[in-house]
Amino acid sequence: MDTNDSNKINDLLQRPLWQMSGQEYCALMRYALSQGTKVDAVQRKQATGTSALAREIGCAPSTLYAIMKNVDFSPALISRVGKRGVYDIECARKLADEYQKRVREERRRRT
Repeated sequence: MDTNDSNKINDLLQRPLWQMSGQEYCALMRYALSQGTKVDAVQRKQATGTSALAREIGCAPSTLYAIMKNVDFSPALISRVGKRGVYDIECARKLADEYQKRVREERRRRT
């Protein structure tokens, strides 16, 4: 690869994907495959609906509803399908754990 090609690749690496043409994207993928770069898609565990989320987190749906009243779950919300939300399980678990820790600390302070 000559310097002209490497300059083009560097320019493509700096450009957002949505601004690339199909040819530019294909050229970038060809370059990545020729370099032996492995392209992995990140898989997130998802739950559709609050009952499925409660099951995955390991709590009762009523407990999850109580937590959702007090915690903003929008970082864990991936998308909405009608009234059902699709949630990232790991992010939701982290938010719920942080809330539970906060509640426990408040209870300890009261006693």
